[in-house]
Amino acid sequence: MTTANGRLVRIVVRLCNVAISFPLSTSLASTTVIAVVRSCCVMMPFKVRDVFTAHRQIVAIVVSSCFTISVYIYTATLLKLTTKVQRNSTFIVLEGTSFQPLKFADPLKIGVFFLCLGIMFASVMILLVALKKSGDFRSHRSQTSSHQPMNATRKSTQATKSVLLVLVIFLVCNLPYALFSILRLEGLLADRHTSQMTGLIATFCLELNVGLNIFVYFSMNTKYRSVVKSWFA
Repeated sequence: MTTANGRLVRIVVRLCNVAISFPLSTSLASTTVIAVVRSCCVMMPFKVRDVFTAHRQIVAIVVSSCFTISVYIYTATLLKLTTKVQRNSTFIVLEGTSFQPLKFADPLKIGVFFLCLGIMFASVMILLVALKKSGDFRSHRSQTSSHQPMNATRKSTQATKSVLLVLVIFLVCNLPYALFSILRLEGLLADRHTSQMTGLIATFCLELNVGLNIFVYFSMNTKYRSVVKSWFA
């Protein structure tokens, strides 16, 4: 393979890596921000509007997405071309863990991932407690109460359920990647074919999570559903 072709292949691989990492990183960042905001709505309902404004939420999603994407892109720069003379073929491989920058990049990427998972798991616990309290409140509420507070409570409960469902789906779909990351760091995926197959399954689950979020928001969020329908009207 010529030098020009080798450079072209590296560029294409990096672009593909960005195309794959963009929805994953954006989903990770946006879901984490949504989890934090909804948990704060439950814990401090009268202050959350002043603290988490729409502008601040957008900034948080953009900054965190750019950070995680930059880590993915940096990891992609560690790709190299390896030629096997016996087979007269060239392969694209990632530098081994002996390559010093990879020792920093891979744990950093995984550390960000597990930090977000921890935040979401804590948010799930908070939202579950909030749903239980909301259910107890509605069951003991007097039948003579006005409908306005009850409707507001129903809307808040529906929003909490939708966010909770998004978080649970995220945790389930990202669990294979979490296990894959741990096994890879511990050196338990020495076989190349096993590592590639495991990584492919884990990445598929990540992409599946991105697709499922669309259906969750469409079925449980009235505003999101109306906006989507207006696009195809």
